[in-house]
Amino acid sequence: MPIDASACPQPAGRPNEPKSLPLPALRCVIRAAAEDAQMDVDLLDDVLVVVNELATNGLEHGQEPVTVTVEITAATVVVHVWDAMLAALPALRIAGVHDENGRGLRLVTELSMLSWGRVGQRKYVRAQLPCPRPPRTGALITVDLQPLATPRHRALAW
Repeated sequence: MPIDASACPQPAGRPNEPKSLPLPALRCVIRAAAEDAQMDVDLLDDVLVVVNELATNGLEHGQEPVTVTVEITAATVVVHVWDAMLAALPALRIAGVHDENGRGLRLVTELSMLSWGRVGQRKYVRAQLPCPRPPRTGALITVDLQPLATPRHRALAW
């Protein structure tokens, strides 16, 4: 069943801004699919944190196109963020007390099993979260992030 994102917030921004992150709309699409699958509420919170952190990193440090996929199965939720920046793989940092950035991947490692690599001309970051209670249905959500436009999305549920 396709996910209707028409009620999701649309990204704000002016045309001259280099990055207008469409994260509210992305989170809305993921939340709708997860609620439709009757995903555990605590797991949904963790999935949204992981998606937000990895999508933000893809948009800020990657190269377009940036694509997010979330696969919900009976045993796991797998989040992939793909981009075209092959030159640099992610790296865990130790953020200083006064640093405003540098904690996202560490947070993701606390919530999931994290890995990354390259396939062909794309780089990926993968986070896998266990499902403590199987959702009612599975789902596969794919979102193509566009910094200055509404995200295009496709969702399949079974």
